[in-house]
Amino acid sequence: MDNRFLAIAYKGKAIKPKWHCFYKSPEDRKIAIERFFDNLANEQQLKEEQREGKQKKRSELAKKIAPGTLLKGSWGYDQTNVDFYQITKKFSQFKVGIARIAEEEVPNSRQFDSCRVRPVKDKFISQEEIHIITSFGIKTSLSTLRIIEPDSEHYKSWGR
Repeated sequence: MDNRFLAIAYKGKAIKPKWHCFYKSPEDRKIAIERFFDNLANEQQLKEEQREGKQKKRSELAKKIAPGTLLKGSWGYDQTNVDFYQITKKFSQFKVGIARIAEEEVPNSRQFDSCRVRPVKDKFISQEEIHIITSFGIKTSLSTLRIIEPDSEHYKSWGR
């Protein structure tokens, strides 16, 4: 068309083209097409590497989690809410039972609108819930829970 060469590229089952362009020569068009397929291959390889990395992190985290392991989740917008959980059962490699546990204020840590708290192991304040271990932790409706040490202290604020 007018001494120009057209190329249209689609990805997967897409109806809409990924790109379409006119080129001055068949060689320029060939280079663009090869670059497109190289980029697709690189993108696929990167996705596979990311998936393998997530699976590896998830497996490593699952090995660290056993009944009695303590977890912490933090949430809030204008204040910092902290929830502590304990693993009650491990049903499978990635499926666990958790229950919320009580917290205690660290002596002499109270400020105007905050304090430091620590978990109280085996003092359950909720029923057991079943959750799945992800590569980042254990996802709940409010936060993602992460493993903590039993004697660790955590900041908590309640706003004004």
